[in-house]
Amino acid sequence: MRRDRVVALLHGRAGLDCPTPDGAFYAYVSCTTQIGKTTPGGKLIKDDSDFVMYLLDDFKVATVQGAAYGVSPAFRISFATSMYVIEKACISELALSTRHRPSLLSKVACRKFPPPLPVTWVS
Repeated sequence: MRRDRVVALLHGRAGLDCPTPDGAFYAYVSCTTQIGKTTPGGKLIKDDSDFVMYLLDDFKVATVQGAAYGVSPAFRISFATSMYVIEKACISELALSTRHRPSLLSKVACRKFPPPLPVTWVS
């Protein structure tokens, strides 16, 4: 269910390509269309490493560059987490990818996010 939601939210939207993975807890998402673009802050996205740093810096979404796994330009996103986190991360990625084309983001069907679950830290 979580795998299918990640694919549904990302595949074919905002220039991202997210094929359905076969039994893994992560997906590789092609970010080819983002390479060569400039961030609103003026930084050129030269490769998938720049793209994942942009996701982290602007939206606090942690992914891993595909180059680390020999799959480039792409990023790896884990769906071994709650549906809330998955949806929030995917919507953030779409917001980032469509920053210059906000009308695309408005076409994404997403539900209202529930409040975050309380976190208990163990020391």
